[in-house]
Amino acid sequence: EKITYFTPRFAGLQFGVSYLPGGGQDNALETHSGGYHDGVSTGLNYTQDFGGFNLAASATFGYMSAGNTAVNANAALDDSAMHYSVGAKVGVGPISAGVAFAHHFQGDNSATASVEGYGINGGVAYENGPIGVSANVYYGRAEGRIADPEDATHLAAGISGSYTLGPGINLVSTIGWAQFDGELGDGPGGSTNNGVYAVGGFALEC
Repeated sequence: EKITYFTPRFAGLQFGVSYLPGGGQDNALETHSGGYHDGVSTGLNYTQDFGGFNLAASATFGYMSAGNTAVNANAALDDSAMHYSVGAKVGVGPISAGVAFAHHFQGDNSATASVEGYGINGGVAYENGPIGVSANVYYGRAEGRIADPEDATHLAAGISGSYTLGPGINLVSTIGWAQFDGELGDGPGGSTNNGVYAVGGFALEC
């Protein structure tokens, strides 16, 4: 649950702010002693069309207080969480390209594990009439176990296509590759997974 407010857009700019009373699941009992609470997230976005050249950009920042570990016997949360993200997209005619970066730079979910990490995603797209094609790449790192000097990494790339069959009916497909390397890699107790995937189907717009 959260409360969100967006300002009217002025000269392409719009500001938004959200308040989150708690950070747990809806079926969990929320207490200030055992989980994240009183979160605030702010964001600013800008969109503008310069006669055939389109520009969109955004930035966000979020903070959420940690549980009171003085009364939390499990010490499940001992660090307030903070994160930020930035992104931009440009378009000329049927071609567009964008990049986004997100960084969770504070937050330990136990005495031995951290949720700190970052991810970056970039892609290009082409759309002309009923045909759309896009390609994107993602790379991310996460700290995981605090005592381990290495980070877990995730690398993925994919190509997607779409074709509009009629009003509200689209044929879509994606083929991609992904690899995940745990903090210990292929060593004892480590894990490395990679694979290729392909999906397809119909997307209906109501």
